[in-house]
Amino acid sequence: MFPNLTGDLSPRCSIFQCGSDLETHRLSRDCLESKNGEGNEKKNFFKKKTFYRYVAKGAAKIAGNEPWMISYLTVWQQLNSMPKYDVESFDLLSALTSHMPLQVLDKYLPQMLSVIFARLSHQKGKTPRYIRGFVTWILQFAAKHGGSAIVLRCNKVQGNIWVNCVNLICTSIRLPRSHVDKKMCALGAVKLLTSTEEMLVEPHLALWNPLLLALMGLFELPDEEENAEFSEDQEISGGAVFAPLFHAGTLTEKDLFPGVIPQQELAKGLALLNQKTQGKAASLIQLPPEAGQKLQSYFQAANVRL
Repeated sequence: MFPNLTGDLSPRCSIFQCGSDLETHRLSRDCLESKNGEGNEKKNFFKKKTFYRYVAKGAAKIAGNEPWMISYLTVWQQLNSMPKYDVESFDLLSALTSHMPLQVLDKYLPQMLSVIFARLSHQKGKTPRYIRGFVTWILQFAAKHGGSAIVLRCNKVQGNIWVNCVNLICTSIRLPRSHVDKKMCALGAVKLLTSTEEMLVEPHLALWNPLLLALMGLFELPDEEENAEFSEDQEISGGAVFAPLFHAGTLTEKDLFPGVIPQQELAKGLALLNQKTQGKAASLIQLPPEAGQKLQSYFQAANVRL
């Protein structure tokens, strides 16, 4: 269970003190403008799409201007609190993770993680869409900055909460997602398994093999399951007529690791880990026969062995 963090997380109550820049406030207002009617629904979606591009193109300027950063994070918190758009808050986080220096993010991550964990502590807030967004983002963070970086930051907010995060990853990594997000999740899980010291000690060690098994399941996920749609998405996004907008993939479709094959990265990482730990990694691997055979094929493709 996630800790029962409480507090007013409504759009009117921001954990960030708003900046004074009028243009960023106008951008925030436009991004969150909510009106009735399908035409406005489509208009607002593309306003948000522009907002995501805003941080991708101007990350350096935003990072150096605290009022702009605060306005951006205020929009993120508002989206996170709105069931209609909450999953898109993770698109904003993904843009920040992709383009913002970690030392800039570190100033705000504790508050942001507290808001996310508070949402996950309530059963009504743990929708499939929201869980998918959280798992995708947290594995993207691990892929880019390393497993230890996200483990330590999560546990700093709440002691040993990473156990809950790994359990959620294991049960939700196979939720439908785009091809690029699937690759990002796989690479993040590889980092957690092969280069994260915290995963090799209790209480996380007990989750090492379940995470490996979940990753093997992601690798073998058939295309039709990968492309499956949440019926919940159509309801939240305003009707089936707009479902293609929300099922066309996230707005962070750029492959951050072109040419990298996750299966081979897993094989190379496990071989190196086994060498460093003097055979400990090999003893941790306990897979069903079929999954074990698949793993052996990854070793052969990467030209390595345990």
